[in-house]
Amino acid sequence: MTLLMRNADKTCDVALVRSTARALWRSGRTSANLQPSAHSLFARAYVFSKYYWPERAYPLLKEAQHKAEKEQNWELDHACREGLGVVLKQVGRFAESIEQFRYSLALGRRTLNPQAQVASLVNLAVVEEARGDFEAATSYLQEAEQLGSQYPNWYHKVYRLSNQAGLALESGRLDDAASKYREAMSRALEMDECRIAMTACAGLALCAKERGDPKGLRSYCDQLRSIANGRDRVLHDRWKPVAACAWNMCLNEGMPDLAVATLEGALHELRRRDIDHWLRLELEAIRIQESICGATQEARRMRLVEAAQKYGAQGIVNQAQFPSCASGRAV
Repeated sequence: MTLLMRNADKTCDVALVRSTARALWRSGRTSANLQPSAHSLFARAYVFSKYYWPERAYPLLKEAQHKAEKEQNWELDHACREGLGVVLKQVGRFAESIEQFRYSLALGRRTLNPQAQVASLVNLAVVEEARGDFEAATSYLQEAEQLGSQYPNWYHKVYRLSNQAGLALESGRLDDAASKYREAMSRALEMDECRIAMTACAGLALCAKERGDPKGLRSYCDQLRSIANGRDRVLHDRWKPVAACAWNMCLNEGMPDLAVATLEGALHELRRRDIDHWLRLELEAIRIQESICGATQEARRMRLVEAAQKYGAQGIVNQAQFPSCASGRAV
């Protein structure tokens, strides 16, 4: 049932995720066993971290990991440690997140589980990118690519491609980013992994925006809406789709006020659910506001720099301190 829950999340079937998690929680608290099982604790934590409050997931994951380790259930132990790393990243505790992912990577190596190793390597890259250490992130993704090359049809490949594309976009390598986003989106659509398909499509829209291609931006945002099919509101990795659609509202649809309102709503939610994504979307919101009004938002940039420094997000600090020219003005 844990696998069913996680696969349902990949297709953005939130109702099935929640119902499966509830069933696992109830089954782990029968009259014969009032103490929740490791699986039921993990399921409850999974829903909290994905859709509600990451802080509430942390103690549940700690307890689940302790039980899984005691039972020598190494697969669940690895999943719990990965979950702890994700939650710590969500709340902005990047150094502790990296420590957890290193534990899970060591566990994957000890149990000779290449899929677990690749998952940990990709997650380590995500946190290093959040910290602004692109060199370390690139190294982890290259190691994941080398290990995954022995298994070309693994579903993990789509996550690695999407993160490599994100690094390329953030580094200004637009051709490389677009190429990897296209491959990630194609593979994700084949396997009905709508989360990555939406993220990759949004990445392609942002690549088009960076190139000064409003027609491309519009085309990818139309495709994004088609892929989302109303599921974008339950997507926890929302910052790229929200940013892409906001830019499209400004540059193509002549609706800057709606863009700003959409951004503010998403920012309010992300500040509670994922510090890294909040910081990234705040930077895009600043750029959009500057495009609308034609002036640098110095005070807002300084507040973002202070917030990013608090969490050790050096990449955001660097980008916020050095404004780039907006590719186009809002109508």
